[in-house]
Amino acid sequence: MRSERRGRVRLGARGRGRACSLLLLLVSGVALRMPWASAAGVLYTDLASAPRGAPFTAFCADGARQILTWQGDPLRACGVPLSLRTHEGRRWYVALDGSDAHCMPDAPVAPCRTVNALVQHGRARPGDVIYVRAGRYLAADAGNGWVQGSFIRPAVGGEPGRPIAVLAHPGEHVEVILDRRYRLFGHYESLRDFTVAGFRVVLTNGGTGNVVMVGVPVSAPTCRAPAKARGRAERVRIVALEIDGEGRGGMASGSGGDLIEVGTSKGAQVLGNHLHDMSPENPREPTHAIYLSAPQRGTEIGWNRIEHIPHSRALIQLHQDRFGGACWGGEQISGVRIHDNVIDDVAGQALLLDGGVGSVDVGRNVISRVHRPGDHRYADVIALRGSGGALRLDFHDNVLRVNPNAHEAGWVFGLGKRRWPACPHSVTLTRNVIELTGPPGDTFVHREPWCSRTPLYGSGNRWIGAPAPALRRAP
Repeated sequence: MRSERRGRVRLGARGRGRACSLLLLLVSGVALRMPWASAAGVLYTDLASAPRGAPFTAFCADGARQILTWQGDPLRACGVPLSLRTHEGRRWYVALDGSDAHCMPDAPVAPCRTVNALVQHGRARPGDVIYVRAGRYLAADAGNGWVQGSFIRPAVGGEPGRPIAVLAHPGEHVEVILDRRYRLFGHYESLRDFTVAGFRVVLTNGGTGNVVMVGVPVSAPTCRAPAKARGRAERVRIVALEIDGEGRGGMASGSGGDLIEVGTSKGAQVLGNHLHDMSPENPREPTHAIYLSAPQRGTEIGWNRIEHIPHSRALIQLHQDRFGGACWGGEQISGVRIHDNVIDDVAGQALLLDGGVGSVDVGRNVISRVHRPGDHRYADVIALRGSGGALRLDFHDNVLRVNPNAHEAGWVFGLGKRRWPACPHSVTLTRNVIELTGPPGDTFVHREPWCSRTPLYGSGNRWIGAPAPALRRAP
């Protein structure tokens, strides 16, 4: 094994990109082993492909990580063989003592000063990897090269098979301190084949929002012709970030305050991020942790951990507005996988699947301590509005231990939207363990009157705390 640091590095409670390592969950005093638990294997890597000589991190199924150097030959990581795709490219370095005027590629001793000096002016080419060295990069420090309020603001991206990646150097602690309403990574123009990974982002400004945003937000023209949209993101990866509000900073109020926002896109991945301890500027109107807006296809939301957020809307939301009907019906957001995430100790809804959403696979997630006492804005944990009648949800192998609408009657799954006669196409629930922990009166499923005919399919579930809902056999 060619390795910069051999062996495993354990991640702490606030470790960067911590994998979903909750192998056991107590349900009614009984320890249940997650059906997908495994002691060996690679969940994901920060680099999906790399030039030879590039260090990268493999995140393991047991919650460990390994830092290795890719030389083009197969190696072992997390107890199993591992091989990355190889492409031509250079390695750049950025450091607090670097110089944009004198930096050179493949020269750790000659780093640049700013990321944007490389990604704004074409110095970084498809296939290149940019490593940011250890240190604290403050929004208040103009020397960090902020462009339109972004630490990373690329003017161009990579190519299929030759992505550009910007990484916190594996094994080094890199903090981006958002003490102003700035962001780590912002890009609403067309961008493809780009990876951002490994940074710890600290929110010391209570109004900070959109820590990461790619893909232009939903509009009527993008829904009518997504492939022609100016601002389309393709194969953009957001991996192993830690976004920490430290209990004093957090999501801004109202529109535009989401932590990770993905708009018009294809093949986006949001993997292994840890979002926690937010304290929004306006607790009555915060926004979302991970927000997907139409149109998009093939998005993967996996191995993220979202916890300790006392005020929020939906933690993971798939949504778009009506815009005269251009975006509302059909399947503007489809082929989405939401898997192996942990959502714990939060207010608001864990998941919201709204209008124009098509096929969504939600599997192997752990959702617990939802809602928090004192938060009464939502009666449901998982909102299935499905406006437009296209939502087809496959909800399987999840574990939930929740108190919907804390201290008042609530429910886990809410079908339909109040005052709006629209429903999901179908919902399939398979092999889930779901426990209600609140007072009597909570239920597993609530339907708006106009959703009485929406079929509920499934089998093999374990229901604890209330009568099980009636399910049909899947066709």
